[in-house]
Amino acid sequence: MLLNLIMLILKHLLKKLCPQSCVVCQQPAHQALCCTCRDSLPWLNCACPRCGKPMVNKTALTCGACLKNPPPFSRAFHLFSYEPPISDWITRYKYHRQLYFAALCAQLLANKLQEAYKTTQKPDVIIPVPLHAQRMRTRGFNQSLLLARLTAGYLNMPLFTLTRHKHTVMQKGLLARARERNVKDAFAIEKTMQHSSCIIIDDVMTTGTTLREVTKTLQKAGMQDIHVACIAKTTRVGVQNTKV
Repeated sequence: MLLNLIMLILKHLLKKLCPQSCVVCQQPAHQALCCTCRDSLPWLNCACPRCGKPMVNKTALTCGACLKNPPPFSRAFHLFSYEPPISDWITRYKYHRQLYFAALCAQLLANKLQEAYKTTQKPDVIIPVPLHAQRMRTRGFNQSLLLARLTAGYLNMPLFTLTRHKHTVMQKGLLARARERNVKDAFAIEKTMQHSSCIIIDDVMTTGTTLREVTKTLQKAGMQDIHVACIAKTTRVGVQNTKV
């Protein structure tokens, strides 16, 4: 019921705002993005299908890092490199509750996933990366949960939620080993899970540490085929991000 209400509200916003102006250049447009701005966005078109890392060689099946040490999840989808204006969209959605950008990003992500699964079976369920209750009280909502609800609605897929029972500090600024320690054993499954495949949804992937830990939690519960999908992937060392 709540999902239907959210979908109706955000679809109404899209219909109302899209014909007025492009969200990037603010020029009159009949869609959320005019053709020029849509083409100019930092789309991540050439990436490793296993981890989502940008690649130069379009014919390579996986990147060198995955050949040596593949992640626990089997596929990764990212729409954009984490840079303007995408970084601004995520900040405005995540910290200023401009939910219009959630609806737009969810629609773009759903389009990408629909295309990816055109000739293969979609996973059984969508799972958002959870927030700890303390972080929820501070922020007021889980940006990944809303993004996952909207994406699930567009794809007509069920939603399954996990619990983040360990309160962690922000991942931003932590080194790789510290990130691993920070989220180790942070997640739990408190409901019976009857699915064998899923898509984990998050807003930004930086090192992938959080998504790896969520994946391991699901694998321990018997999940066999795990994919991840994010709006953006950081592609440069030292890039500013809002990932937690």
